[in-house]
Amino acid sequence: MQRNNKGMSLLEILVAIALLAVVAIPLGRFFIGSVSFQAKNQKLSQDSEVASFIVEQLKNGNGTNYLSNATSTFKFSQFCNGIGATNNFGRDFNVKLESTKISEAVSSSENFISMPDTYNGVVKVSNSGITYSGDISVTVDGKTVTINNIYGSSNNKLKIENETSVFPEINLKNLSSTSLNVYKDKDILVNVLTGNINQINLNSSDNNVYNLYKIKVTVTEVNDNTISNTLDTTIKVLDNLK
Repeated sequence: MQRNNKGMSLLEILVAIALLAVVAIPLGRFFIGSVSFQAKNQKLSQDSEVASFIVEQLKNGNGTNYLSNATSTFKFSQFCNGIGATNNFGRDFNVKLESTKISEAVSSSENFISMPDTYNGVVKVSNSGITYSGDISVTVDGKTVTINNIYGSSNNKLKIENETSVFPEINLKNLSSTSLNVYKDKDILVNVLTGNINQINLNSSDNNVYNLYKIKVTVTEVNDNTISNTLDTTIKVLDNLK
């Protein structure tokens, strides 16, 4: 039998190259896109870490001079230098800090009373949301607590506890015709939307003076302003602006 040693023709080689290109080009695009997606996610994660770092420092009374203006823009390295911290991210970030003071300075030594022995209901604010237990008929919707019905005739007591590490804010509605005494931790803001509610602050061993701020921290990549992360929160800030 005679063997064919001619090999592949030019046409066959061109067809093979075309088929390889059909497969390789989409794979290449997928690989490049995957690498780009992972790099963007890593930057977004670091943007979030930078925002959280700034918030924690402000809560501890560091860099609070940036709260003097409604809007402050600065470099992350500038913020770190001002508080004597180290930028461990290996690159800089653009930061925009928007802040609104929502309370004047308060001290635990003012208008606080001892904790009652019993309550008609207890509202707990945690990182996972708001929960309620007790005899008062209550509905919880997001951060709004609605008192539907109070069965006692007088001296009804509702306790609101803060189990988070931040200064949360909740709304309170009393739809009943009975007044309600609300005993709340010092480090929680209660907005009374409707009804007869008497707010009473519970005793605290913390004698520092604080201001309460709503803040919004936006961290943006220096070389790509399309990549940014934003953190909105309410914080209790030591009243020692520096």
